[in-house]
Amino acid sequence: ISYIKDSQEKTNEALTLMKRLNMLKMKHGLSILVLGHTPKRDKERGLTDDDLAGSKMLGNFTDAMFAIGKNSEDGSGRVYLKQVLVRSAEHKYSADNVIVCSIEKTNNFIKFVKEDMATESSILKMVTDEEQRLIEERVVMLHEEHNMSLRKIAADVGWNKNKVQRFLQRRAA
Repeated sequence: ISYIKDSQEKTNEALTLMKRLNMLKMKHGLSILVLGHTPKRDKERGLTDDDLAGSKMLGNFTDAMFAIGKNSEDGSGRVYLKQVLVRSAEHKYSADNVIVCSIEKTNNFIKFVKEDMATESSILKMVTDEEQRLIEERVVMLHEEHNMSLRKIAADVGWNKNKVQRFLQRRAA
């Protein structure tokens, strides 16, 4: 979508683009696939329609929206597909039922190959509230009692340095 309209983050631009695409769809009986991207985001959080780069208006004028997420840290290169917005069909591929795929190139065509179905939380290895509390306690202990650097704390708990720094700043405020 960035190729078509480089300023889709502006509401009026997004509204105009989506209205024109919808007019084409209705006039010619088309199905239109519009691809967008997500900006940098917390990879431990599940994908939602709010993750679409640019204006929320883009999602407001779609019939359905799917997201492609990366498999967390397993190095497999696998991805998962999730329905994040459904207006006129069954919401079959929600967070409780995502499609896990590998990406393969066959005869110069790239395609998804379905491997499995899973929950999004199992793919992202989302931590429970209790696990999160224990990690946060460990961050505080390593910072206050052992005076460890942010980098070393991050490596110990599996966060990045910036996340450790933001957590400690929020805690101090």
